[in-house]
Amino acid sequence: MSLALIPTCRNKVGTDTVKNLVHMIIEKHFLDLPERQFLVAGVEPEREELEFHTISIDDGVGAARKTFAVGEYAGRRESLPPDLVSIEKELQGIKESAFPHDKITCHFAPAITPKY
Repeated sequence: MSLALIPTCRNKVGTDTVKNLVHMIIEKHFLDLPERQFLVAGVEPEREELEFHTISIDDGVGAARKTFAVGEYAGRRESLPPDLVSIEKELQGIKESAFPHDKITCHFAPAITPKY
């Protein structure tokens, strides 16, 4: 994503939807999901070889991020934990309901430069 251009799409998501998502994240033990580190030195792998999935949560005070990979890494087949897949599907559903592909009319705008 460009750091110079920011999407201008805006919409509201219901409180119950957010509560259900938070409940699912807690129920699936998001913070306890096993995470592996993937060192990529030199040439990055082909997209077909390794695909990264990252979920980041920022509550304004702290942040949590989990990254997983699908594909071949160091001779081993990597896959996503089922609980991460559940959370990822829920997030995708929220995104699609808030920003349906056939109704998105937002554009990109220049990033706001903070004045210190």
